[in-house]
Amino acid sequence: MSIPALQRRTVTTLAGSQVLGGVGVSAGAAVAALVVARVMAAKGRCPGLTTGYLLAIAGGLLIVAASVVGSFVVLLAGGAALLLGLLVPLGRRFGC
Repeated sequence: MSIPALQRRTVTTLAGSQVLGGVGVSAGAAVAALVVARVMAAKGRCPGLTTGYLLAIAGGLLIVAASVVGSFVVLLAGGAALLLGLLVPLGRRFGC
């Protein structure tokens, strides 16, 4: 394989992985926002924020557990729950 062809293949692979990773993060953020929004609509702002924080903590614990047992599926579930940790502070800046 020539060097220019290898460079094109490498750049295409890297660009594709960035796009797919971004789509995954966006979809996860949307699902997490729906979970927190439903709790907030039903019970109020503070319980919704608390739920988000608790799910983020549970996600962190799942990630640790995944590293102990060596489970990729548990790692993905923990990462999805931990994503709430990115969303909750955005809602928290407006107070309870």
